[in-house]
Amino acid sequence: MKTQSNALRYLDEGLRYLDRIMLWVIFALATLMFLMVFLQVIFRYTIDVPFSFSEELARYLMVWIVCIGAAGAYGQGMHIGVNVFTGLLPAVGQKWVARMVHLAVGGLMGVIIFEGGRLSYLLAGQISPAMEIKMTWPYLAVPVGAFLILIQAAALLIKGFAGQEKTKDQQVTTERCSS
Repeated sequence: MKTQSNALRYLDEGLRYLDRIMLWVIFALATLMFLMVFLQVIFRYTIDVPFSFSEELARYLMVWIVCIGAAGAYGQGMHIGVNVFTGLLPAVGQKWVARMVHLAVGGLMGVIIFEGGRLSYLLAGQISPAMEIKMTWPYLAVPVGAFLILIQAAALLIKGFAGQEKTKDQQVTTERCSS
């Protein structure tokens, strides 16, 4: 039993560390995106020399922010959920439905990782129009985000089978990123 609690403690610490990294990456990407758009406006309307790549860069940064942010939101239970039917089940049934959802999400993320990685590889020769970078980099946001969601789903599944799942009220009040 002590080994299980140690393993869950390490899992929680690892998730908190991952959440902090994701939060800082999102912050850095959002700051860069804001600065690029702000400078684009300044250069376009005051100096009359717009950047040729700023809109494309902002778009790609937004894709990365969304894909990384989706993983953080999933891990904290912040995604929209429909619990009309699960709310009718007893607590044990709700726990099993939650476990099955995490398992299904993990399976779907596995498919997205495989297909997204394959697509990124197949389109490696394609070059973006304004920045002239390989399109692999923008396309990699999808499998990377899916991998991060897979980690979160696996952790939630492990916690569920260990009896450490959170109720909906606990998920709303818990903020792993703030610690």
